[in-house]
Amino acid sequence: SIDPADTGAATATDLCDSNPVITFADVVTAGACPQESTVTRTWTATDACGNAITCTQVLSIVDTTTPVITCPADATVECSDSIDPADTGAATATDLCDSNPVITFADVVTAGACPQESSIARIWTATDACGNAISCTQVLSIVDTTGPVITCPPAFVLPGDEFCQAVVPLINPADLVDNCAPSGAVLVTQDPIPGTVLTGPGTFVVTLTATDPCGNTNQCTANLTITCGPAAIGAVKEVDQACVCSNDLVTFTVTVTNLGSVVLTNVTVTDLQYPSCSTNIGTLGVGMGVTYACQVAATTEINEVVATGSGGGQDAAFTNQVTWTLDNLAPVITCPADLTVECSDSIDPADTGAATATDLCDSNPVITFADVVTAGACPQESTVTRTWTATD
Repeated sequence: SIDPADTGAATATDLCDSNPVITFADVVTAGACPQESTVTRTWTATDACGNAITCTQVLSIVDTTTPVITCPADATVECSDSIDPADTGAATATDLCDSNPVITFADVVTAGACPQESSIARIWTATDACGNAISCTQVLSIVDTTGPVITCPPAFVLPGDEFCQAVVPLINPADLVDNCAPSGAVLVTQDPIPGTVLTGPGTFVVTLTATDPCGNTNQCTANLTITCGPAAIGAVKEVDQACVCSNDLVTFTVTVTNLGSVVLTNVTVTDLQYPSCSTNIGTLGVGMGVTYACQVAATTEINEVVATGSGGGQDAAFTNQVTWTLDNLAPVITCPADLTVECSDSIDPADTGAATATDLCDSNPVITFADVVTAGACPQESTVTRTWTATD
């Protein structure tokens, strides 16, 4: 208030008039902003005879008080949702002199634990017409808690080979979208993995898992049906010889594996690399098998065996590449640590340490040692060079 009751009133005395009349008039000059001004108040005292005198009071009207601001509540927002103040809330403000202070905001973004997450410090500022300003902060936590949407292709059929076997292909999703991650950022994995060999006949479930950069996952499944080829009635497999030495005998088994009750007659096994190993088996029923042996040359690693026969109204032929590892690699040996031994102590390996060895094919390679002794500086001193040898 600039009422004289609040800002003060002039007083006057007169030689003759005990109660001269006191009046005032204001001249207002605009200030630097709408709420500021200078009021020049001229006071006049007039006695009953019309004699008058004036004095001046200056009132400086200022606005130095900031508005009062109220921030919207902090919020957690899904990365796909809007962070517009219309959706997350806006600050409000009141001011003693300005009925409509200006409200603005600025965002400071801090990266989160994954690319689609962040923390936004939204700084709201209310400024009145005279430039008085005040701020408050609203925190928006941007999160990604939604997994990708993945759609698998329809069920499909794979024809198996003569052993009812088929290789699982790479299966691409029919549709893949994520609420926040850009195209190409979502990882899709497959179970069973591409290249897995499955033996039918039957229907298998392939699971695709989509994972976005924030670790959210979703899955879909597709049915993969494997059918049997017309001659899928047998198998050739190696018997328990992953590693062989030169000129070893390698044994193989031929087994009837079809699901019916077919009996194969005139079954003949032909070794394409070593015809001398070929044999006529005769008749085999379901689940029956026969083992034959073939001597391996020093350089042989892959051998192909073909079995033929008749049964169930059709001729059958089944072939397989049989692979083994020719052991031409030395073991890996580890020597015990060098030692300094008092001349009165034992140098037996039980006391000074023994070498250890591993081998790709031999679980227990033979370890031996030989000592070479070099005389030392005095009769009781010497150097023993112990050479350890591991042989598979």
